[in-house]
Amino acid sequence: MGHAICEELEAHGENFIVIDKNESRTETLRDEKFDASVGDISHKDLIEKISMPPTIFVVSSDILANISFTERVRKQYPNVTIFARAADESTKEELVKKGANHVILSQEIVSNVVYDKIKKLEDSADAQKLLRVLKETEEKLAIIVHDNPDPDALASALALKYIGNGVNVESDILYGRGIGHQENRSFVNLLDIELKKIEDTDLNRYNKYAFIDTVPDANNSASVTPNIIIDHHEVTESIPDADFVLIDANCGSTAAIMTKFIRELNVDIPKEIASALLYGIRSDTQDFTRNTSPADLTAAAYLYPHVNYELLKQITSSVISVGTLNVLGDAIKNRKMRGSYLLSNVGFIRDSDTLSQAADYLLRLEGVTTAVVYGIIEDSGIYISARTKDIRVSMGEVLKEAFKDVGSAGGHNGMAAAQIPLGIFDSVKDKDSLIYLCEEAVTKRFLAVVGAEDEK
Repeated sequence: MGHAICEELEAHGENFIVIDKNESRTETLRDEKFDASVGDISHKDLIEKISMPPTIFVVSSDILANISFTERVRKQYPNVTIFARAADESTKEELVKKGANHVILSQEIVSNVVYDKIKKLEDSADAQKLLRVLKETEEKLAIIVHDNPDPDALASALALKYIGNGVNVESDILYGRGIGHQENRSFVNLLDIELKKIEDTDLNRYNKYAFIDTVPDANNSASVTPNIIIDHHEVTESIPDADFVLIDANCGSTAAIMTKFIRELNVDIPKEIASALLYGIRSDTQDFTRNTSPADLTAAAYLYPHVNYELLKQITSSVISVGTLNVLGDAIKNRKMRGSYLLSNVGFIRDSDTLSQAADYLLRLEGVTTAVVYGIIEDSGIYISARTKDIRVSMGEVLKEAFKDVGSAGGHNGMAAAQIPLGIFDSVKDKDSLIYLCEEAVTKRFLAVVGAEDEK
């Protein structure tokens, strides 16, 4: 039974350790590349020797040892989810009394069913923990998204605000700079989302802070200690301690995570919230063609019956702005190729959202596998947007490595963004010189990381 569970967990990409008292069996597991250690659950000091994970399986053939170990774990770790093996109905009842969340009868075990039950219990536990943290908000909650929030961030923030309202928690959605993309503006206007700028807000008015679709010090302007962090981007830096943290890089959108919470909490979902979440998922996965996970598809299937289709149609049919068109023209005109890498400096811009639209468009050009578009916002910084269809490249990691000592960056395998403060160019007053130095800095650093300095 234990081996079957190991194989199923590995097949789903889960991290786990195995403890077995049989040294020969442990060696076999190690030969199969499992992280296995020798240990005996009947020894009372075992609990002190291991770092207790959030979910454990107690599936030894010694049923009495399973009962005793389950009791000891439950007393010392009340929040751990315990799956325990029983021999019959009587030992099943005993395990439940001792604190097992789910009891596995040997004759009933099917590994993939067990895995599904694990995820269901974990999802339910996460949702209930989030609700507990929200209920502990004594005054007001600040929901913080990244500086230029996209539909995924806005929909997720709206969902958290809605969940909070259900337990009488008042909240505001805060962002840093601006919303330039025409579809994003339509999204905000049509859904009537009330937003506040961080720079115009006294953050001391709030006693809890939630970072949604972002993490502290990653493309957001809030310098506060988080209580809640929910995100789907890969994170390489350490995350500060918080009351609730859920970062699931296997999801293609944060909206899918928030949809899962709504499902697990069994709350009614208004058409506006459902429409926002579905659009957030579709937007971040490019209509389920980029970084799409089963969680995104499951969330979308749940949301579809609840959405306002006319509202979705209005959002997606928004017109392109003149400013976006001008940036796109500059990106095409100023493009430079290094092998299959396209880089384009569009000079001074007013809205960084236009860069991602230009990068998306340029990636469609023949012979281009990676597009990087960057520009300068006066008195703010250099903004960079990158897209790639090269599966060997993690664009988020590339930008982090390229600009780690001069700015900040983040993203996924196929898309990423970076920002460099203008402070490093304080002595440069001439705009043409600044544009030239910007190009030198961005191009050299990016090409050095991807190993394309000498390509023509």
